[in-house]
Amino acid sequence: MTDTTTVPNDLNAFWMPFTANRQFKKQPRMFVGAKDMHYTTAEGREVLDGTAGLWCCNAGHCRPKITEAIQNQAAELDYAPAFQMGHPKAFQLATRLTDISPKGMDHVFFLPILDQNRLKQRLRLPSPTSGLKAKPHAPVLLVANAAIMA
Repeated sequence: MTDTTTVPNDLNAFWMPFTANRQFKKQPRMFVGAKDMHYTTAEGREVLDGTAGLWCCNAGHCRPKITEAIQNQAAELDYAPAFQMGHPKAFQLATRLTDISPKGMDHVFFLPILDQNRLKQRLRLPSPTSGLKAKPHAPVLLVANAAIMA
């Protein structure tokens, strides 16, 4: 078994977005672990995760309670499509979110997209870049990964 915890043998197959790939691949900087609000490098150095894993682990990394909840859910059901069927917990979370949302935010739509403009275009929602005009409709709380947008 090859040890890939430091530097893999081949760095060419993976193109990294928003990265100077040639420079990175000459001197790779690898994170091999994380705990709470720090990443760990292959050399064992801790690096502060100032962007919370690009806004998807705001509660920190490898938190035992969160890890256990993820493991329990994956053991029960890892994914249920929202097309013509569902899972009770999706409805429970949507209700909890609307309960704490501003008045009038009565619906939740879960999406795995973080780019707000692309999201609005795909949903054909009004935005400065979509060219669509606002129409009166019920406000919807959009949840993309861990980001919440109204």
